[in-house]
Amino acid sequence: MKIYIDSCMQADQGTGIGQYTMHLYKNLKENSVAVELDKYVTKSRGFKKYFNYLKYINSNNYINHLKDFDVIHYTSFHMPFRKIRNSKTIVTVHDLAFNIHPETMPKSAVLFSKLMMLNTFSKADTILTVSYSVYNEIKKYYPKYIYKVKVIYPGIYQNINTNLKLNSFINKSLNDLNDFFLYVGTIEYRKNIGIIIDAFIKLKENNLLASDYKLVLAGKMGYGSDSFLRIANESQFKNDIIFSGFINNNDCNLLYRKAKAYIFPTCYEGFGSTQLECMENHLPLILSNIKTNIEVSSGYGLFFDLSDLDSLVDQMSKIVSGDYDYAENNRMADTIINKFQWPVLIRSYIACYKNLCHEE
Repeated sequence: MKIYIDSCMQADQGTGIGQYTMHLYKNLKENSVAVELDKYVTKSRGFKKYFNYLKYINSNNYINHLKDFDVIHYTSFHMPFRKIRNSKTIVTVHDLAFNIHPETMPKSAVLFSKLMMLNTFSKADTILTVSYSVYNEIKKYYPKYIYKVKVIYPGIYQNINTNLKLNSFINKSLNDLNDFFLYVGTIEYRKNIGIIIDAFIKLKENNLLASDYKLVLAGKMGYGSDSFLRIANESQFKNDIIFSGFINNNDCNLLYRKAKAYIFPTCYEGFGSTQLECMENHLPLILSNIKTNIEVSSGYGLFFDLSDLDSLVDQMSKIVSGDYDYAENNRMADTIINKFQWPVLIRSYIACYKNLCHEE
């Protein structure tokens, strides 16, 4: 059985799909599966980048290369427009953000995603998704194809290394941090960063115990980030709100170790690997009560209502006041994290491949 993995150019990008792809590839190799990873790269940006990629995967050279593989696994939802003969195809659908929250994306991206998803659903032999929450969304928006869909969780991505000995930040904007709340990821509408800033400002205004606290928003600027910068800069606490920009692994590891709590305010998520990283590091987690977060985190962390700013402020206040049960939450984290280990989960992926190939 020979497997070909295509990540739509994200394997080496450090994105969620990139991490998923590389962990999948690594664990397949460790289980002696014959697997090849697509190496296509382009210097283009924006839609030209995807246009060039679509030309590539629809070229005769690409299609001919695939004839030697039993299963082609697309870890993003971009697939060739023609059916690949003599090979079975699997695609992993990580989320349906363009259906659920189109307002968080440019209109052109929404239209492009919908067109590509329809092509993918019609061409793929099997559709994998990363949570039962997304499975139910596919059932709602694409009921015609639900018979193809199977849920297999991704494992923890091991972005945060608890064994590294780190003392100082490389990013100078992170120097002299003591007590702080943390968010790591792209600063964009979809991630709902605005509610973190609003809650932090309200916490500082009403809780003297939070006077020395800072808010660290670590990640590159994305769609809608200008509005978040404006809100922060217009606040009397602008010096306590730090936009670090992109951070490397050293600084990310150190932030996880030093933060008082991680805030995960997403209004939509397909899986949310950040939750697992917090659990593995016993980092207190404050997260929105959306279906995916409840599915993945179970009872770990402090949940808040996205429609109620005060509910987030209240959960942040528990951290500030010391009203957080570390022993119970750490015990729960250790139990939950055992379900999301790649050496165990990879068996389900291999079984899926074998089923498509009709191998015993």
